[in-house]
Amino acid sequence: MNYQERIVAYIDILGFSEKIRNTIKKNTKEEIESETNKINNFFENIFETKRNKFQINNIESSRMISNFSDSVVISYLLEEDDGIFHLFTDILFLCITVLLDGYLIRGAISSGKLHHSENNESIIKLYGPAMLSAYDMGENIAFYPRIIFEKEIFDIAEKYSTKCSKKTEKFKDLNNLIKKDFDGLYYINYFSSIDYIFGANDGQLVYLKAFKDKLIDLQKEINNNSVKSKYLWLKEKYNIAIKNLKRKYLNDNKIIECQKLYEYLFNEREINDE
Repeated sequence: MNYQERIVAYIDILGFSEKIRNTIKKNTKEEIESETNKINNFFENIFETKRNKFQINNIESSRMISNFSDSVVISYLLEEDDGIFHLFTDILFLCITVLLDGYLIRGAISSGKLHHSENNESIIKLYGPAMLSAYDMGENIAFYPRIIFEKEIFDIAEKYSTKCSKKTEKFKDLNNLIKKDFDGLYYINYFSSIDYIFGANDGQLVYLKAFKDKLIDLQKEINNNSVKSKYLWLKEKYNIAIKNLKRKYLNDNKIIECQKLYEYLFNEREINDE
C-alpha cells in the first residue's frame, strides 16, 4: 500500500465510551442502537449544517472518515483545494454537535504520510507517521477539551488553497476558526466562533445554554483533579465568549435577531466559583 500526503485529525469523544459501557444495562435493542449510532448521526448533522452554511452540495472528493469506539479519524489529501478549511469546519461542527448532545472532544491535527482507505469488504486501513503524530499529540499534549495543531498547518492551508477570488475570504474564515491558547498551542475555536456559525439567532442561544449545562455537570465532579482542570479551562472560554458577545451585541448595538438571546446575554454573568 502506498502512502499519500494527507492532513489527519484524531479525535476522542470524551465520555462516549462510558455511555457505551452502560448499554449492557439497557433492556431494548432500540436503546443500544441509539447510543452506538450516535457518531454516524453526528456526521450526518455536520454535513447538513455545512451544506446550509457554505452552500456545499457534494461530499469533498478525498475525505475519509473512520470511527472506532469513542474515537474518530478524519483525513483529506493535503493537495486538495481547501481541504484544510473543510477539515477545520468538519471538526468545528463536530465540536458543536457533540456539545449539544452533552459531550466534549479532545484530539489533534497532523500532516504527512498516511494510508487511509476502506476496501469492498468495509475493512478500514489506517496507518502512517501522520496518524501516529496526531494520536500522540491528542493523547499526551491536548489535555483539555480541544483539538490542537501546529502552526505549520496554517502555512500548508495557504499553499493548497483554492486559487480564486474567494481565497482571501477563506483565510479570513480560517482565522475565525483558530485560537492560540495560553500554552502556545493552536486549537479549533469552538467558543467565540459560534457567532460566525450561528449568527444572532436562536441556534446560538441553544448552544450557549448547552455549553453552560456542560459546565454545571462538570462542576458537580470538581473534586476529581482531571475534571477540575477541564472545568476551569472551559469556564474561562465560556466567560470570554459571553464577554465578547456582550461587547458585540449590547455595547456596540449590533442587530440581534433573537429577543431571547438578547435577554440571555443581558442577564448572564461571568461564572465565578469564589
